[in-house]
Amino acid sequence: MSATALSLEMEAEALLRTGWWSWHSNDTSKQCNEAGSVIRIDLASSGNGSIPPQIGDLSSLQYLDLSSNSLTGSIPIDWENMKSLMSLQMGSCNLSGTIPSTLGNVTLSKQLNLYYNQITGPIPSTLGYLANLKQLDLSLNQINGGNSSCFGWLNQFGNFEFYF
Repeated sequence: MSATALSLEMEAEALLRTGWWSWHSNDTSKQCNEAGSVIRIDLASSGNGSIPPQIGDLSSLQYLDLSSNSLTGSIPIDWENMKSLMSLQMGSCNLSGTIPSTLGNVTLSKQLNLYYNQITGPIPSTLGYLANLKQLDLSLNQINGGNSSCFGWLNQFGNFEFYF
């Protein structure tokens, strides 16, 4: 089995384990590329539940929107395989816990929106590694410090928005 086929098989298994896959042909909440890899999941305003850790196995995922849901638990820490993720939308989800430092290892070149949750603790300095990030919204949480200055240098690239 080729590496590509093995990767697709692992992604398919991961998506099935999340419980987010629907075999209905009119399901537009997921999008795949020509190779069959999942590149977009849009489950905004879709209900309750938790974020399954298997989502971190979707290595080709570029866009994940879980905003405006009533989710339980925290942001999973094992997303280091999501090297293609450009936009992560998890605002207004009732998430708790801290921001995992591993989010700094994800590509995230467009947006990281975690506004209006129950997130506590400091801002991990590893988020400063997101050199191409255009928007970071951590507003309306209980973040109690941390190193928000690690984002100051991002403004030199233009159009960087930081809400805290």
